[in-house]
Amino acid sequence: MRTMPFSEQLKIQLNTDQIPFFKAWKARLSQTIADFPGFLSLEMVTLSPNAWRLVQRFKNRAALHAWTHSSAYQELLAEVKGWVEKEAVEGARGVIEVFVTQVAPEQEKAYREWMLCMHEAEAQFPGFRGVYMQAPYEKDAKNWLTLLQFDTMENLDRWLQSSERKKILEEAHALIEGFETHRVIPAFAGWFSACDGTLPPVWKQSFLVLLVLFPVVMLQIRFLYPLLTSLNLSLATFVGNTLSVILIAWPLMPLAIGGLEWWLNPRSWRVTLWGTAFLCFLYFMEILIFWE
Repeated sequence: MRTMPFSEQLKIQLNTDQIPFFKAWKARLSQTIADFPGFLSLEMVTLSPNAWRLVQRFKNRAALHAWTHSSAYQELLAEVKGWVEKEAVEGARGVIEVFVTQVAPEQEKAYREWMLCMHEAEAQFPGFRGVYMQAPYEKDAKNWLTLLQFDTMENLDRWLQSSERKKILEEAHALIEGFETHRVIPAFAGWFSACDGTLPPVWKQSFLVLLVLFPVVMLQIRFLYPLLTSLNLSLATFVGNTLSVILIAWPLMPLAIGGLEWWLNPRSWRVTLWGTAFLCFLYFMEILIFWE
């Protein structure tokens, strides 16, 4: 399965007399961004007659960072200064609903138009973070992939169970031959939700949890468990696990995330490489400290 692309969202609020200039500006943005490496899509969602949300999607974090820090993009933003408000960069944060939809090839155009109506409606709901739609790779294939992202399960379920969505779904009976849905919740999401823009990859989250968990467990084995020998094994284990969870949740994980955020959300692959080597060194030092 494809990973969720990285994107920047811009909320634009205009007066009626500014709309013609905005349309010309968006055309220049479309032309400029289309030639930028890693570009996937540029979408505009209508929020109200004079308000829009622009979603700029790139295939990875490095490509998005290169675009948002480019001189071409900064010059475009300067032209609409005062009209534009940057919104959160989306990635794996929150909860993602994955839809695999079977659409007959002859219905693709109608399905795209129907999906635009669906996206405009879901963008009005609280917690909406973005949507990514992938057409089939093969010419005669039927399966379309849609990734819908909200900030919480409650907000996602509120949209999925809404009367607005049910009404739009009723219009698609002739277009859709079948579909299946899956929910994706990132691992360790609560701990890493404060990172810069997106959750780090799961393997980095796991590496950091291991870095914090190992010394806590070793300290318990050495100092705590000898004090609990009179207790039942089940109860002693429960006490140890409770203390571990408390220490890891606060303050150890927030401290570790703050100290290694440069590695969790790097600006280049070299930072990831050197940061991984540094973590391996920290593992080695932890093992030495508790070596007997």
